[in-house]
Amino acid sequence: MSLQPINTKSTVMDRREVKMISHKNKLYIILTLLILSSFTVQADNETKTKEDPKYLITINGNKDIKSKKYLDALGVESKSFYQFWKDDNSYIVKSKVPTITSTLKEFLDSKGYYDAKVSLQSSKPVKVSIREGKPTLIKAIEIKSNFNIDKIVTFTKGGHFEASKFVSIKSNIKQSLMKSGYCQYKLDTKAYVDLPTHSVSLKYLLNKGELCHFGDTHITSKPKDISDKTILSRIQYKKGDVFNSEKITRSFDMLNQLDAFDSGTLAPAEYNGTIVPMELGLSPKEYLNQFRGGVGYDTAIGLRAQLFYERRNFMGEARKLTVKFHHSDKSKYSEINLYSPAIISFGDVSFDLYTKLGYSNYIYDTYKENKGYQNIKLGYQKDEINFYVGFALENIDIKMRKTDPTIIAGNFLLLYPFMEFTYDGRDSKINPKNGYYISAYTEYGLDYKPGASSYLKFLLEGRYIKSFDDFTLAAVSKMGVIDSLNGDIPASKLFYAGGAYSNRAYGEKKIGITTTSTTTASLGGKSWLNLSFEADYKLYENIYGALFFDSTMLNKNGYDFNGNFINSLGVGIRYITPIGPVKLDIATNIADTDKYGIQVQIGQSF
Repeated sequence: MSLQPINTKSTVMDRREVKMISHKNKLYIILTLLILSSFTVQADNETKTKEDPKYLITINGNKDIKSKKYLDALGVESKSFYQFWKDDNSYIVKSKVPTITSTLKEFLDSKGYYDAKVSLQSSKPVKVSIREGKPTLIKAIEIKSNFNIDKIVTFTKGGHFEASKFVSIKSNIKQSLMKSGYCQYKLDTKAYVDLPTHSVSLKYLLNKGELCHFGDTHITSKPKDISDKTILSRIQYKKGDVFNSEKITRSFDMLNQLDAFDSGTLAPAEYNGTIVPMELGLSPKEYLNQFRGGVGYDTAIGLRAQLFYERRNFMGEARKLTVKFHHSDKSKYSEINLYSPAIISFGDVSFDLYTKLGYSNYIYDTYKENKGYQNIKLGYQKDEINFYVGFALENIDIKMRKTDPTIIAGNFLLLYPFMEFTYDGRDSKINPKNGYYISAYTEYGLDYKPGASSYLKFLLEGRYIKSFDDFTLAAVSKMGVIDSLNGDIPASKLFYAGGAYSNRAYGEKKIGITTTSTTTASLGGKSWLNLSFEADYKLYENIYGALFFDSTMLNKNGYDFNGNFINSLGVGIRYITPIGPVKLDIATNIADTDKYGIQVQIGQSF
């Protein structure tokens, strides 16, 4: 009997680093590369380039593992199921041909096929013959641990053994320990493989040790014009907190949002015992100015042009200045924003300052709105909590284009304090799979002069996401109310629905008061209720299919949710990218299928 342990003992914590990612690859570059790579068509069985010719490759003889898995292991580009326009054949570059046998043998070893045979039948075209042999089955699993790892060890007795999965499970155990504050664990994992019988016995021995706590954070390097106070205001833990690797990651996410650093590391310093001092090093961003511009066409607003300028680390202290311009036939706006982090601090609590000044001009079907606006707010961000409070001033001028007795024309000068709170308990902000999200927003129009518009407006939103392997269920609920206290309220302050974030059978803000299940008024409502339910299922690799239901009610009266609902049903496709899903949704009004909408969106709506 030949017993061979394939992994070794690991004690204490590995030194970990969280590296900052500089977002230099912009969205349009990513999408362009995706499109170009998807539409690459091979015309010949052998396509020659100056660097490396390509040969046709085929896999045969395999039974348990699909041919595409072998091609992926070789780094061979092959046709995906949805790429109906592409050549069915697969090609490998000439320089990789000599490594085919060794690469696939290593791949089969990682899958537990230790006596597999791989051979090349010919070199042009390349024909690979595979005899997988018997898989290695799990004979016994021994777990001795004072930390619950039952859900992490996903092997089952009698199931197939994969060395790659064994290594992954060990890594997941370490990550779970670090998330729970145990940095002085002792972990011993072994897999004893019996080659003649194609069986394996697994052993997991774990002592979690004592809880660890954060010590001081030492800044080893940073830009000269950014103070320690500003940098440390982004750190999501404090001295004495239970050690948690996720808090380190969140801290760097917050530092990255300042957009003032090109790179950096946050890692435990050398230590003995359970107190973990941290070291933080940051390098200044090399390019502080960013310009963007573009011209496009939208069916709702026609030809449009946009310009964007951003100055990072404006006058030091990681301030950010942004200037935006937008021009189209139906909408125009210009806006200046200044962000100042950690402007006010109370002990460990820091508030950021946001200021905005802008002008907009929007042309609607029945009226035209000119608006000058400015607001200032303080914001607090910590862990899952975001809190903002501020004041806003809006000077709104409405002129009629067509006769509509429901729209009130004239000048409105609004002054209102506002407050916003969010609690984000999702497992990811980019593409969440589990968790919940709650937000609340309110503003109060002040009765500061005779005839001024005085009102109370609030909006509540809740999201819940639950996943079962490749199947994700999500529910989103939105409720809004406007209470008119004194004077008239400009039409743009009312609630409207439609678009990617409410009812996807209609365009952005195309739903006003819901008069019936198929018709709406042009004027928005004072009571709004929107419900969305969605089910996503993985179809292939990074491609998901979706089935969803949206329901919308808008009533002309405040605190009245007894109006008519517009219900829509739709299907969609999601392509998952590092910056979030690219979504295509098609929905129709259930009561009138002639009313439908097509929505394209980047980012998740739940």
